[in-house]
Amino acid sequence: MRIEVHARQFDLPDAARDEIVGRTESLADIGFALTDASVTLEEAHGRFTAEMTLFGKRASFHAETHLAGSVSQAVDGTFSKVERQIRRHKDRIRNTRRRPRPPKMTRDLPALPAI
Repeated sequence: MRIEVHARQFDLPDAARDEIVGRTESLADIGFALTDASVTLEEAHGRFTAEMTLFGKRASFHAETHLAGSVSQAVDGTFSKVERQIRRHKDRIRNTRRRPRPPKMTRDLPALPAI
């Protein structure tokens, strides 16, 4: 999985960047195939905003957390939102596959003459 982490208006320490990359990789363990991820952190007037977009096979997930007091709060809020979206999507896929299929023909056909 390709992961991009961007920090705007401030310098992100390497330890925090490694933690974000590790947590993003752990989202793939939920059971949905993810291909790309983009995480953007922004600081304005002492408040932090985290934005995350994940791309998978036939689906993409996006979440934002605004006006958090610290980088870790913004990242935690965003990760919980994205994780909830992935789990809900996975459950929808699983539930539609378990639904019984309707029978193709319910009416009896009249007897055809032999040829």
